[in-house]
Formats: sequence, C-alpha cells, structure tokens
Amino acid sequence: MFIKRVFQFFFSGLLPCLLLSNPTGASLQSGQAVLSSEEKTLTVVQTSDKAVLHWEDFSIKAGEKVLFSLPSSNASTLNRVTGDKISKIYGQLKSNGALYLINPRGIVIGPSGWIDVAGFLVSTYDLSDSDYLLGSELNFTENPLSADISHRGFIYAPSGNIAFIAREIDNQGVLVSPQGRVSLNAGFEVYLLPEDRLHSFIRLKKAGRIKTSGTIQALEVEILASGGSAYALAIESGGLIDATGVESDGGSIVLFSPGKMAVSSHLSAQKSSERGGEIYLLGSEVFLNRGALLRTPANLSSGKIFIGGNYLSRYPALDEKTVFYQEAGAVLQTGSLEILKK
Repeated sequence: MFIKRVFQFFFSGLLPCLLLSNPTGASLQSGQAVLSSEEKTLTVVQTSDKAVLHWEDFSIKAGEKVLFSLPSSNASTLNRVTGDKISKIYGQLKSNGALYLINPRGIVIGPSGWIDVAGFLVSTYDLSDSDYLLGSELNFTENPLSADISHRGFIYAPSGNIAFIAREIDNQGVLVSPQGRVSLNAGFEVYLLPEDRLHSFIRLKKAGRIKTSGTIQALEVEILASGGSAYALAIESGGLIDATGVESDGGSIVLFSPGKMAVSSHLSAQKSSERGGEIYLLGSEVFLNRGALLRTPANLSSGKIFIGGNYLSRYPALDEKTVFYQEAGAVLQTGSLEILKK
C-alpha cells in the first residue's frame, strides 16, 4: 500500500510532463513500481518480480523512449491498455526483463520502432491479471474488440521469447530471439503452460490471417493462423525465416493452418553445425511458390522437411494429407523429405 501511494504521488506530481510524452494515464494495479519522466524519456523502476500497470494509452512517438528497470531478466511487467486508442510504437522501448502488452484495439510498431527487451509478448486477445500473477496456465482469450497487430520495426529479445497474438498479423519488420522462440498466432485462443512456455497450445476460434515478409531469426519459429475463408490465404510467408538451434535445443520451423498457406520465403532450420533442423508445413492446402527455398543445412544427410496435415499433437487435428502445389523454381534441400498429399 505504501508503494502504491508513493507511485500515485510521484505520478501526479509529474502529470504535466507525462502528458507531453506517451504512454499516459498509468495506474498501478499490482506490484511495486515508480514512474518518472524527463524530457522525452519515461522510466519505470519496478522492484517486485511482477507488476501490473493499466494505461489510458500506451504509445511511443518517434524520438521518445520508454525504459523499464526490473529486478532481473526473469522479472516481468503486464501492461494493459484500458483506453480506446490503438498502441502506436514509433520510438524506443527497452527493458532488462520481459514485457507483456495487451491492447484489444490494436497495436502498430512502426518502421522507427525499436524494442530491446528480455522477452516480449504483445496481444489483442485478453489475459487476466490473476493468470499472470499466479504464473499458472496463461489463457489468452478473444475479446469482442480484438483487432490486429502490424509490425514494421525491430524487436530484439536476447534471452527470451517473442509472441504476437491477434486476429490478423502483418509482419514486415525484424524479429530476433537467439535463445528463444518467435511465435505468431492469428485467430486462435492460446494457452501457455508454465513448464513449456516455448510452445503454444491453441484452440480454434475465429478467422485469422498472417502475412510475413520481414526477417525472423530465433531458436525456434512457430506461425499459426486459423484461416476461415475458402478463398483467402491464411498464411502468406515471404522474407527470411531462420531457426538455428543451440546444442540439442531448437532448430525447427512450424507453419500451421487449417486453411491455405503460400510460401515464397527462404526457410532455414539447423540444430547444430553438424545436424540439420526440421521444417513442418501443416495445412489443408500448401503452395510453394517460385523462389521459395526450404533447407535444413549443415550435413544435408540430416534434417527433415514434412509437408502434410495432422502431425504435431498440440495443434488442432487436420486431415492426414494435404493438397500440395509446388511451382517450378521452388527448392527443397534436406536429408529427409516427406510429403503427404491428396
């Protein structure tokens, strides 16, 4: 209670300054944290392992900075937007711990947006404060307002994971998680188990779509979209996706959708310098367009590419086989290729 009063007093004393710099309208709901603002920099000093902050608006203009100082890289902050504005991040966001950003009205990370955090989860689906604080199963459920995520900036999480959860996702930026997983989830309700935070367990919900034309580099990469239209693509994958493992961990790429997916990107999966990785394209219809390159480098006698339907148990069941098209100029390089097609 004492900390909360200090927070409220400190915040109200700086209100005129904070109004000039986003984010705005902070309210501490749980944990211990103090805010301060100087010119175009907003600083949050958190002394508890977890904290929940509600914001009227969580946006960062170009040239502005928001800095979170947490007790360790294992600490985290849940930031929930309660106002009616889309979050627009065009400035810098930094934290030595993990950050959650929940805004059902949508989130835009612009081309000048620069995010450097221990871990970053951004969602237009809802997560309850109690789930977050208890550290049990994290359930991300659809909100009637649940909107889209657009990313054109740079996100770097050196020691944790990066996850997007929304109705639709457009990634034209750079996502780097060298020791963790990058996970894009569209149209699914998602739940994460405390002992297995790297993997998303999903439930089919409403139509969802992902378009990625940027760069993704991580230990593991997971792109999941529910589809929902007989004509539109659920997953449209371009750009570069690189999953490089460390020793026995990582080195896998999964694209999953009950709908259609079209791949024109370069996908590279490698478990180690001597072992190829694994690439899974799981969908009802899979198109490999001209220019697509799927490879599991290192020793090409190792590694695996699987194209088909139902394969990994943590995803909703699909037919075993898929409708598969491969244009001339689409290349697959691996030690083991399995295609289950109708």
